[in-house]
This record gives sequence, C-alpha cells and structure tokens, in this order.
Amino acid sequence: MPISASDISYLYSGGNANYDPDLSLGGDVSSYMITGNRIFNDLSADQAETGRTDYRCIYISNDNATQSLYEANIFINSQVTGGANVTLGFYEEDEKQNVILSNASKITGGSFTLIYTDVYLGTTTPFVVNYNANPSIIASNFQTAISAITNLDDVTVTLVSSAGDTYLFEVNYLGGAGKRYHEALTLQTNNLTYSSGACAIPADCVTITKVTSGSPINSIPDELDAPTTAPAYVDFALTSYSVGTFRNYDIIPVWIQRIVPANTLAIEDDGVTIRMRGKAIV
Repeated sequence: MPISASDISYLYSGGNANYDPDLSLGGDVSSYMITGNRIFNDLSADQAETGRTDYRCIYISNDNATQSLYEANIFINSQVTGGANVTLGFYEEDEKQNVILSNASKITGGSFTLIYTDVYLGTTTPFVVNYNANPSIIASNFQTAISAITNLDDVTVTLVSSAGDTYLFEVNYLGGAGKRYHEALTLQTNNLTYSSGACAIPADCVTITKVTSGSPINSIPDELDAPTTAPAYVDFALTSYSVGTFRNYDIIPVWIQRIVPANTLAIEDDGVTIRMRGKAIV
C-alpha cells in the first residue's frame, strides 16, 4: 500500500525508554511517541523577563515497511505571533569513507569483497572489486560495483593516492545516498594475490576507515548536557528543510530552537506546529 500519514511517527529523543519532553535533548531515538503536544516546558516569570534560548531534539520516523515518502519536507506550519520564536535545525554532512590497499606493489591479481550494511533495513550486501595493474581502473571497478547496490547509484570512488606502497580510495556517498548516515564498509574476503610473503594477514592489507559520518538522515546526534546548550554544528534559522526521499524505516533527528526575547509577555497557548509533507509516488 502507498505510504500514508499514519506511517509517519514523531518520537522523543533521549534514549529508548525516554518519554519526558524535558529530557528530549538528543541521543538515541525513543520508542515513545510525542504525546500531549508539548516539547518545551513553561517559562517562569523571571525567565520570560530575562530571556531564554533553549533546545529540544525529536525524531521523525517512516514506519512503512516498504514505501518511501518522496520530495519530503519538514516545516513550521504556524506559530503564535508575539511569543517565542521557533526555528528548526539540522546538521548536514555527506558520508565519506577511505579504503586502503597496503603492499600494493606486490599485488599480482585477484579481487576483494566488501560488505555494505543497512542497519535500518537489516540487509547486508557483498560486492566484489576486481584488481587491475592501473589503480585508477581499480577505482572505476570499485565505483561500478558499489553503485550497483540499491540506493547507492550516486556513490563515487576516487583514487586519492597511489604513492609508495599504498593505494588510497575515497568513497563519497552523494546524491540520493548523501546527507544520510552509512555504516562503515567491512571486508568479507581478500582474494587478492601477492608475491611471496606480501600479506600474512589478509585483513591487514585491505582496511576501511570512516572519514565523515553522514547526517542528518539515520544519524544519532550527541545528547546535550543542558537544555540551554546549543548543539554543535547545527544550522538553525530554518523554517523548512528539504529531506528528499524519506525511505522506509528512515529516521531523522530534528533540532528545535526556542528563543524567548527579554521582557516577553506571557501568551496563553503560545506554540508552534511542525509538520512533514511529501508525495507517495513520483
């Protein structure tokens, strides 16, 4: 069935067991849906007089088992005039990983098999990278193999360095694979052939490191030590955010900033409405 509004859940952060909106300050997604339409606490008269800026983090989840929400957008639908000012915040990064072949000058042929893991879908997909005496062709073979995996067709692989006895390949998750967290690739088998004594421990000759973790989709933000502590690297001043394709079982952390200027008068039912919209098909 096509995705529907009931497939989109709004959840607290603060860990699996948290249901307290005052503790919804980042960290793991909670299993509890937001209830009572409250995220921020009421301010005291002194806080309203002196002014206050504080933060909350919620998650939006696509609970549909098979369907995506396309051209998804998170936005502030309305907020009360004259009260607190609310903006949305997100930390954006494209995932970047490095794959290093050691003892490269001693490789004579063969291939190596890496595994791409999607923890949200619960899938593992192996793919084979064939060797070539030209390291640029290895990079091309690598890109062809990984981009054949579902949802990774925009991934690029670049030969960064072939100096000395090491080949360094940079894997960039871009386009539809961008702005989302990916698990580090893992080595399944090293079937490269070496001249005598080149690689006693095969796993030591193919290593993978994360350079940058993708964000915001499927990322887990650090938990704040206090509600007035600004989350690092998060860009606020946003009233809407384009998610792109919000796939089945995706989650996205949404930071909410509340600014109460000094000498703000109390307003009954001051609040904000945050929504997600998109298309069931494209």
